[in-house]
Amino acid sequence: MVASMLARYRASLIAMLSVGAIGIWPMVIAPLGRVYIAVCARYLTDASFGHHYPPLVVAFLTPIITVLLVGLLVALARQLWRQHRLAAVAALRCDDAGAALRQIIHDLGLTWRVAVTRDQAVYAFCAGLLRRRIYLSRGLVDLLTAAELEAVLRHERHHLRQHDPLRYFVADLLDRLAPLFPVLATLTSRMRINAELSADRAALTHTPVEILASALVKVMRAGTPTTPQLAVASLSPTDARVATLLGRPVVMPFDWRDVVVSIGVVLTAAAVLTWLALQQLPLPPMCSTCPPF
Repeated sequence: MVASMLARYRASLIAMLSVGAIGIWPMVIAPLGRVYIAVCARYLTDASFGHHYPPLVVAFLTPIITVLLVGLLVALARQLWRQHRLAAVAALRCDDAGAALRQIIHDLGLTWRVAVTRDQAVYAFCAGLLRRRIYLSRGLVDLLTAAELEAVLRHERHHLRQHDPLRYFVADLLDRLAPLFPVLATLTSRMRINAELSADRAALTHTPVEILASALVKVMRAGTPTTPQLAVASLSPTDARVATLLGRPVVMPFDWRDVVVSIGVVLTAAAVLTWLALQQLPLPPMCSTCPPF
C-alpha cells in the first residue's frame, strides 16, 4: 500500500523535496537573484515602489511563472490551431443537414452555428474558444429520430451558451498540474460532469426524459468514436448522466489523501518562500589568494 501511494504521489513528493532543497541551499537560485538585483540597479533605480522584492523570492518564482506562461501559450496555440483545422475539415466534409434538421436548427436559434459532417462515426460536440460551433456527424443524424436530435441540440446549445469549451480548456490546463496537486484531477472531473448534467437539465426543460435517455443509449450502443483533440463539450455517455436520467443519486468519489498531499505542496512552497524572503542573498565565493582591490 505504501509503495502504491508513493507511486501515485511521486510527482508531488519530488516537488516538495525539490522546494525544500532550495530552502536549505538557496545558493542554487542565487545567480538569478543577482541578475534581478542587476536589472533593478540598471533600470528600476527611480521606481516609485522603492527597492523592490526579496531577490531570492524573485529567483524562486521566476522559473515557475515562466514555465507556466510558456505552457499556457503553447496549449493555447495548439488549441487554436486544432480548432482552425477542425473548422477547415468540417467545411470540406460538410454534409446536407436535410429539411427536418434544418428546421430544428432554425427553431432553436442555431442557424450558422451547426455543422453536419459526412462522418459515419456517432458524435455531437460543441467546440471553439472564440467562435463556438456545434458539430454533428452523419452517423448521429441517421441514427437518431427528429425528437432525439432536438434533445441533442438543446444539450449542445447549453454548452455553446455557457462557453463550456473554454471551461473545458481551463480544465485541461489544470489537469496538467494534477501530478503536483492531485486534488485538481477530482475538481476538473467534477467540473466536466457538472457541465454535462447542467446541459442535460437545460435539454429536459423542453424534452421528455425518455427522449434524451433514448438518444444517450443509442450513442452508447454505437460506441465511443475517436474525437478531435480539442477542448470540447460533448454528448459523452457518462455514468453520472445515466444515473441522473434514471433518477439515481450521483456519487462522485473524493479521496482526502489528494487534498492532504496538495495542501502539503502548497504549505511547503509557502514556507520556503517565507524563509527565502528573510534570507540575505549569498555572496559569491571569494578567492583567498587574490590580492585585495
